[in-house]
Amino acid sequence: MTLAEKLRKLRNEHGWKQQEVADRAGVSRQMISYLEQPRHSGTYPSAKAMLRLASVFDIEAEELFKAAGYITAVRGTGRRRNRVYKKVEIEESMSLAEKIKELRAARNWSQADLAKHSGLDRGYIANLEGTKSIKRPSADAFLKLARALNIKPEELYKAAGYIEDVRNTRPRAETLQELVDKLRITCPQSIPVYAWEAFPFHVGDMVEPIEYIYIRRKDARGCIEAYIVHGNWVEPKINDGDIIIVDREGAVENGDIVACLVNDESHVVRVRKVTNELWLEDRYGKYKFEQCRDAAPVIECIRRLK
Repeated sequence: MTLAEKLRKLRNEHGWKQQEVADRAGVSRQMISYLEQPRHSGTYPSAKAMLRLASVFDIEAEELFKAAGYITAVRGTGRRRNRVYKKVEIEESMSLAEKIKELRAARNWSQADLAKHSGLDRGYIANLEGTKSIKRPSADAFLKLARALNIKPEELYKAAGYIEDVRNTRPRAETLQELVDKLRITCPQSIPVYAWEAFPFHVGDMVEPIEYIYIRRKDARGCIEAYIVHGNWVEPKINDGDIIIVDREGAVENGDIVACLVNDESHVVRVRKVTNELWLEDRYGKYKFEQCRDAAPVIECIRRLK
């Protein structure tokens, strides 16, 4: 019995369509159709495909190997029979060159046909399938080949060694410290909100916060404080009653909005660079950067509607 006859018989016994066999074996329907055609009985499918099909049909792999012509003879009937195999390598993984060749053969395509369908050069296809195949094909080439062969790009990525098969691996259990660190990152951090007259608040000033707000912990870097602004200093960015969050340790750069003291009065100003000098401006006037102190960049503004 030829391989084509064997596969058709097994499939009919299970009442499956070609697509069902392909899905169970993890191969394309075109490959199953190709293998079941009598005119292709002289071809040799990959050993990996034979192993997958044997597993699907729940039979000994040697039945398919023999039908495909891999096993040329079976001597003896004892438990340890001597089998004569044709030279074939049965590997756990398939290289990119083998994968492309197998998929192309399943469609009965030449390298020129694959080049035509994928838009790649025939010489490029030949290099991919050669013994000295291209080790790092471009992502664009993978996508074109996957579309032409009607498969997922991941199949080619895996064959090329870009990704590993992780179906049989279990995730590593996180340590207690890793869980604590993750919790620390995901939990928001509370920021005290002070009256505008308290700016800049210094440790030891015995100033009580009015309320607290919460921000993502990963955003709470440096010395973070919040204040309720009085006055429309830089409308429409920041208005009277808005809450500004400042980083007291942040560097001041051109274009920043900063909270600072100018002549001992709290201001919210925008930093401008004019002729290599930093100036501060708000709706009330302009000031040289040297006139301010305790400048702290505003990293976020929370608008209050009432």
